[in-house]
Amino acid sequence: MFLKSILINFYMYKILKNFFLFLKIEILFPFYQKYFYIFDISKISIDSLFFPKTVKSEIYRDSLFNIVKKKYNNKIKRVLDFGCGIGINIPFIFKNFRNIEYYVYDNNSLIIENLNRANNLIYKKKIHYLNKNEVFKINENFFDLIVLDACVMYFSKKEIFEYFNFFNTITSKCILIHDLNHFNEKVIIKKDQGKNIINYNKIFKKINPGLKLTFQKSKRTKYPWDQFGYIILIEKYKPQTD
Repeated sequence: MFLKSILINFYMYKILKNFFLFLKIEILFPFYQKYFYIFDISKISIDSLFFPKTVKSEIYRDSLFNIVKKKYNNKIKRVLDFGCGIGINIPFIFKNFRNIEYYVYDNNSLIIENLNRANNLIYKKKIHYLNKNEVFKINENFFDLIVLDACVMYFSKKEIFEYFNFFNTITSKCILIHDLNHFNEKVIIKKDQGKNIINYNKIFKKINPGLKLTFQKSKRTKYPWDQFGYIILIEKYKPQTD
């Protein structure tokens, strides 16, 4: 009877957990996305709205672009924010890189719609919106910097090689990744909470052995970021001249 009671409680817990997860993802989050920006939030501080001190978002995002700024600074003129979400990186990108052309892509059209609302109310920046077909028609070396913040973890193994082989051709200087990384033997070590933990060193040796990778521990807190979170700068190979 005791074992039966434990099993019943366990399955009830799983059912309730899945129900609340469904409620959060399928009902509450789309409602939040659709209606949050209809309120007059133009007078609310962007820092207090998106980057509360309690979660230290400002700290890690302020450090996110330093690794690029130190090396390239005024040489960054065109930026692609791939998997841009609702544009949380916008103020930090424009703070660190002046007079840039800013391009964004996200595969979620609702998120892009809300990014546009947020931009009209808060950011007020000129943004070039790209769809997937437009991204894959970009000319070689068109962008100076491609940013992928917490999105590669959702790529399949096939997409990882497909996208990065292509990103390697359309960036003239570097790719900045903020994601989950490991240094074990496998390319993808495991799926954790629906996210891939990836060996970027191994992937880019296969894509282009000449690329230079610089790793810096992420300042984002909480698991799995505290254990696997990295900022990774991938720089284009420049052949030496005799």
